Amino acid sequence: MITSSLFASNEVSNNLFEHTHLSEWSSYFWSGVIAGTLSLIVNVPMEVCKVRAQTKESGFVSYRKAIPSIYEKQGVPGFY
Repeated sequence: MITSSLFASNEVSNNLFEHTHLSEWSSYFWSGVIAGTLSLIVNVPMEVCKVRAQTKESGFVSYRKAIPSIYEKQGVPGFY
């Protein structure tokens, strides 16, 4: 999922920069920056929940239980 969202956001970014005055290199660079940032914003919280659900000490058996517990104890920073 991480790779697919990274490539999808990179493709969307490339299309946005296609008709700009930026050089090809600059267009690819900024598309990569945008794709990487969006990928981190979306995927890191999912990975945190996955790891915590897989850890026996946490007591979580699903995302459904992990997400509210993490948010309640640590707030938004708990997902990063």
